[in-house]
Amino acid sequence: MMIIFYLAILLIVLGIFMWMLKNSDRMIDWLNLDKGFESDEINFGSLDEQKLFSLAIIFIGGFLLVDYIPTFLYNCFMSFSEIANNSGLNGMISGYQAGFSFFDLVLSALNLILGYVMIMYHKVISSWLTNR
Repeated sequence: MMIIFYLAILLIVLGIFMWMLKNSDRMIDWLNLDKGFESDEINFGSLDEQKLFSLAIIFIGGFLLVDYIPTFLYNCFMSFSEIANNSGLNGMISGYQAGFSFFDLVLSALNLILGYVMIMYHKVISSWLTNR
C-alpha cells in the first residue's frame, strides 16, 4: 500500500516538474518576471574572473568540509571502538561494530584536508586558474 502511495507522489511531482518545464514562458509572463530588464546580460559589477573563481573555490572547499566531517568523526569513533574491543573492553561497544572502513576513514581525511587547503589558499588557486 505504501509503495502505491510513494509512486503516486512521485508521479505528481514529476508531472508538476514536466508541466513547469513545458509552460515556462507562460509562467514568466504570468508572474511578470521579465518586466524592468532592458538587456539579456547579467552585470556582476566589480566581480571579476579571479574573484568569481575564488568564491567558487571557497564554496567547494566548504562543501567538502561540511560533507566529510561527520563521516570522518564516525570512522574515527569506529576505529577507536575496534581498538578498545581488541584490547580488553569486550562487549562494551560491540553493537557499533558494523560499518567501519579504513578506506572511508582515509578518504574522508583526505577530503577534509583538500577542503581546508582550498579555503586557505583560494586566492593562490584562483590566480593560478585565471593565468592559465
